Amino acid sequence: ASLLKLLDAGEPALKLKTMIMGNCDILRAALGALSAQEGKVTQWVLVVLYDMLREDCSCFAIWSRALQQPIDIKTPLLSVMQRADTFSADKAAWILCAVMGHHSSFFSDQDVKEVVEAVQRQGACSDLGALEAIVNLLKTASRRALIWKLPGVADRVVSIDLQGASSQYLYRCIFALWMLSFEPEGAIFFKEEEVIVKIRDIIKASSSEKVVRLALTVLRNFLTHKVFAEQVVELGVLEVVQALEYEKWRDSDMYDDIRDMSSQISLKVQEMSNFDR
Repeated sequence: ASLLKLLDAGEPALKLKTMIMGNCDILRAALGALSAQEGKVTQWVLVVLYDMLREDCSCFAIWSRALQQPIDIKTPLLSVMQRADTFSADKAAWILCAVMGHHSSFFSDQDVKEVVEAVQRQGACSDLGALEAIVNLLKTASRRALIWKLPGVADRVVSIDLQGASSQYLYRCIFALWMLSFEPEGAIFFKEEEVIVKIRDIIKASSSEKVVRLALTVLRNFLTHKVFAEQVVELGVLEVVQALEYEKWRDSDMYDDIRDMSSQISLKVQEMSNFDR
């Protein structure tokens, strides 16, 4: 209890990081407190740990130090997802998957499978919480193919209801595809038509500059993949992108991005038309 009192949510992340780096027993005590049945204590500990990582990414060094000792961080955070309220489950999933994404060498493929299953278990995390956790795991390039083929992952990213999805949820879906779009062609199994249809429909439906801009970047990356490029041409993505130029965007650079994307797709259309002839 005395060690937990040192975790002051009002202190800057850098100060808390320095303190914990000097005494890993503070983090050990915080993780131990997560096994308590007291919901408010659990929420308080999770918020402090979550806010530290969001405020200052150098705080991931704390978790590296803990894993080297080693301190078991997976078990207490998984236990929160299995028994706690949705708020706590979301925070625990985000923390665990962010740490696993940054320090992947400390975790096995089986650990990843176990955590992905846990975050998607009904009654654990919210839909957004589960998606954000999976996105954190996808930051490990060497495990993207493994994670993408696990049950529920691809559907969670691609098979979304645009009518009820928030801009935040759409952005996370596109962010996941953005990371995957850097993988070499053929490295990951995609249902290319389904992916392009979803990107096209998000561009058409979303009024968020942040979402549309990233979606255009994903399209640009996927155009280098032959099968994706064919789907972009065949599914009428060019008309949807061209229509964006008539929308009102706060950032004038958006119009340059739209025209550039239209030009690149037009070239693909021309290439395929010439090939057909």
